[in-house]
Amino acid sequence: MTSNKQPDVMLIFDLDGVVVDPLSAKADQDVVRSMADELLQNRPEAVITGRNFEWVGEKFLPTLGKLVLPAEMANLYIVAEKSGVTAETQDGQWRVTIDDRLIPPHEFKDKAQGLLTVDRGGWTLGDTMFWDAGKQTMVSIEKKPSVTLEEFKTPQQILKQELNNLLKAEGLLKEFHTDDTTIATDVEHVNATKYSGGKAVLGWLAERGVSPQSFVVFGDSDSDRKIAEAFSNHGHKTTFVFVGNPEALEANQDEGYETVITGGGYSKDTAAYLKNLKTN
Repeated sequence: MTSNKQPDVMLIFDLDGVVVDPLSAKADQDVVRSMADELLQNRPEAVITGRNFEWVGEKFLPTLGKLVLPAEMANLYIVAEKSGVTAETQDGQWRVTIDDRLIPPHEFKDKAQGLLTVDRGGWTLGDTMFWDAGKQTMVSIEKKPSVTLEEFKTPQQILKQELNNLLKAEGLLKEFHTDDTTIATDVEHVNATKYSGGKAVLGWLAERGVSPQSFVVFGDSDSDRKIAEAFSNHGHKTTFVFVGNPEALEANQDEGYETVITGGGYSKDTAAYLKNLKTN
């Protein structure tokens, strides 16, 4: 950070569905342009995603890199795999840190991958989803790009149940759990959460002596609510903007933050909210 001025608002983004369209898998140009504007004005912002850093580098960073120089990305902090992997730039190069304490046993990972090829009477789970080999600290099985969200829903429910059964059989339920998002099912360490991701961002800010007056968190799955909780529970004014399917957001009566539910337009709703934020 080169400026002593504290930012009024800091923006925090999930990626899938929020910045990157869940069907086209392309970054929304309007959203990325708004994110670039923040960096160009020397304002910090962060990404907290369940994706691996390799995917972030493929789907998001090249688009952003067309608008800002490597040195200007020093104000961007990336939390991947919910908190298992963090990345920041140093001298224009990305420095990636992996928390190997969160990695599931290899034996479990092999058995989990095997669930995709089990014959289920002429079809397999692998017909609609694939193994994400790029994950460093978690298991992630993702919807194939050609499969619609509706087609993915039932196989995803079957997969989640079988992963839970496998965790129980392997004696791992105390250390690991499953989490389903819009386009994937993850098995993650209990300490690898988006709440932990939010705390990682707060730690990054503290190291730089930066204290935003408030936070705006963009998410499209119920687990993204945990990001807002992390900031709110540490005494920060927080707004959670939910751009996903409203039916996917569970009721929560104990929110310590404002929740804005949009029309379920995903990245288009993110772009619209950011545009409105700039004009007010």
